[in-house]
Amino acid sequence: MSFPVSRSYRDEHHVFNTLWQQCEEEAEVCDVSIKLDGGQTFRAHWCVLLTCPYFKALYDSGLREKYTANLDLKIVPSEIAKLAFQFMYVGRITVKEDQFKDLIKVADYIQLDGLKTQCAIHLAEVSLTVENCVTMCILGDMYNIDALYERSNDLLRLNFQKVMKGDDILQVTADSLISLMSDEHLKYIKAMDFFNLAMRWIEVSKDRIDEFPRLFACLDLKDISEVGILAVKRCRFVNEYESCRKLFKDYEKLVRAGEFDPSVTEKAVILVPGGQTSAYLGSRISNCYAYVIEDDKWSQFISMPRNLVGGVAIMNGDAYMCGKDGGSLYASMYKLTPHDVKNRWNQVLNEQPRRATDEVYSCAFSKDKKLVSVRRLHAQIFLMSYDLNSPLHIPMQDSCHLQRLLDLPNLKVTVSAKAIAYYEKVFIQVIIERTGGKKNHFFVYKTDSKTLTDYSKGGRLGDVLYLEGDRMYLETPGKRHSHWFDMKKLVWGTCRRGLPPFPNKQNLQNYSVVTYNTDLYVLGGLVSKSNWPSCTLFKFNRKENSWSEMAAPPGGVGLVKAACGVMSVPKDEVRCPLHCPHCKTKLKVPNYLDEDDDDSDSFYAESDSWDGSIYESDIEMPFLLW
Repeated sequence: MSFPVSRSYRDEHHVFNTLWQQCEEEAEVCDVSIKLDGGQTFRAHWCVLLTCPYFKALYDSGLREKYTANLDLKIVPSEIAKLAFQFMYVGRITVKEDQFKDLIKVADYIQLDGLKTQCAIHLAEVSLTVENCVTMCILGDMYNIDALYERSNDLLRLNFQKVMKGDDILQVTADSLISLMSDEHLKYIKAMDFFNLAMRWIEVSKDRIDEFPRLFACLDLKDISEVGILAVKRCRFVNEYESCRKLFKDYEKLVRAGEFDPSVTEKAVILVPGGQTSAYLGSRISNCYAYVIEDDKWSQFISMPRNLVGGVAIMNGDAYMCGKDGGSLYASMYKLTPHDVKNRWNQVLNEQPRRATDEVYSCAFSKDKKLVSVRRLHAQIFLMSYDLNSPLHIPMQDSCHLQRLLDLPNLKVTVSAKAIAYYEKVFIQVIIERTGGKKNHFFVYKTDSKTLTDYSKGGRLGDVLYLEGDRMYLETPGKRHSHWFDMKKLVWGTCRRGLPPFPNKQNLQNYSVVTYNTDLYVLGGLVSKSNWPSCTLFKFNRKENSWSEMAAPPGGVGLVKAACGVMSVPKDEVRCPLHCPHCKTKLKVPNYLDEDDDDSDSFYAESDSWDGSIYESDIEMPFLLW
């Protein structure tokens, strides 16, 4: 019978330490001589060197080095080579910070993968900074270290505005620079900044001048301002190369044809804050997306502090979101400014429990800066208006006006409502859906006199409500006739123009509608047969009388009851595509709820005399309101 007997790790470690000690102190027992940089010679053992693929291949090749036992390794300083041999023998070394790059070089040369991997891990996790990420990226690419290359490349793209001002970026090759200029994740960099970088890169060496046409072809000239275009036009390289002159002439043709205006610094977007991803209230989201109309693409703005469903209204270029989340008794209002779309929503109003609301459907701003919202509380539909012109010393709730619209037959009915402002008037449509079908109610609320008039008589059912000129049009896709309401004369009428069916004859409901110029946009909704959310955005061109499907909402998720509004934002804010690594750091939602907001335009609907208690009369809210 035989029994296994093994040597302890301590004994094995002692053997290799002894062999390494022989290399340093007892050279006569070693059988290989390796000439290093600086004329130094290192003595080693063939038995240890053969564990390395490089020396094994050299030994098996039958070259003279096998028989003379004299090798050359002068690619790095001698102390770096000795560190590599020490790692080969004992498996552990102490390395200075400035030695890692040379150590990777020798490890790659002699195919010592374990050493190269350990050095790369240190560089990626400890030494990598914004200042040296270009060098690290080049190092990872040169020696096929994927982990180091990917991490340094991500850091480079995330901080490219700072990186491009340094000198390390001038080390990259023409192909690498072209790859950066064409990278979708670097769209947040202005085209003029890329042009200046290309000029700096060319000035390093005369041999690089011939690469200018390739670099110039990567620039988006439409992204450069009027002043920048003049500087580009004066560049001597642009005038020297035929391909560059052609690109510039094509740009000038677009400007002369009126297809592009270089003086415009903003872009129109369809703002989509919040909403639901299904028909259930628990699917409310806080994400805020924006559809860039000119570019047919989606961009992401800062998320809202709560999962709100309600309405959005635009006033003086700012977007106001009035909505309610599922766990609150009252609604909230937040403001988003064009230059702050990637930073935060400012809270404008947080209504006290006396303004309890079950759901907010829609809101609109009148010309005299009255915000009118349509809401539901139990079995009642009412409107609430706030005067944003009220002085700062007057609490906003004191300028609030409540008006009952109608009573619901029961709590089980489904309600949808829309409000569109026309000067000092607000047109309100309320659709009540129950087993017997749908019923429309129409009202006109005058904000200056605070009077409400019912115009349901003569009105017709229409799923799409929008303002064109002085008329409110009600249309349903697939019907040839449409109805209109004249906001000046306050009368109903009909016309023969209508909307064709949706593409693929989809039957949608609970979708969102917004107009821009003469075009009509329909977002999301539920597919009638399956009740499944539709991840679509349709555009109706009135001149061509046809629908077209635009870029789908992000994430492949359909939106239901989403608030929509058209606002203008600076071009710089919508450069980036979705999931841009640069934007991920900017779009982290601030802790809105735990901080004290001292912003001058933030108001809380709590009077000084209210002590926070909810009185018995407050519970009977429907009767208290009126």
